[in-house]
Amino acid sequence: MTEQGQTPAGWFPQPDGRQRYWDGSAWTEHYAAGQAAQSQAGPAAPAASGPPARKKPRIFLWVFLVVQVLFIIWIVVGVSGNSSDAIDCGTLSQQACNDVRDVGTGIGVFIIVVVWIIVDFLMGLVYGIYRLAKRT
Repeated sequence: MTEQGQTPAGWFPQPDGRQRYWDGSAWTEHYAAGQAAQSQAGPAAPAASGPPARKKPRIFLWVFLVVQVLFIIWIVVGVSGNSSDAIDCGTLSQQACNDVRDVGTGIGVFIIVVVWIIVDFLMGLVYGIYRLAKRT
């Protein structure tokens, strides 16, 4: 119920042809296409009667970003652990031992990048299937 003289909440036409939502006490920042814009696209649909729908949280986007950050941290930690001279080289010279360690680090980083690409591909595939399933 509204007090006498108060306008109830709803969508109202604006001078620019759009509709704006009045929440019963103030104008919100929510706009919708007005009758002029709708008439060009086809038959006019009735304006929404309730408040605008809230944006859905983008959980997949946040999971994707977290996975990317974890892979970057994994690579940085793996490479930074290779900063000192190798020890316990046995019969190898120190230079040869360091070279072998560097090759091992390179192979490790390569494996991490390959796993990263596979994980990103699988995440993209799952997201694509999810989007297709949501349409139907």
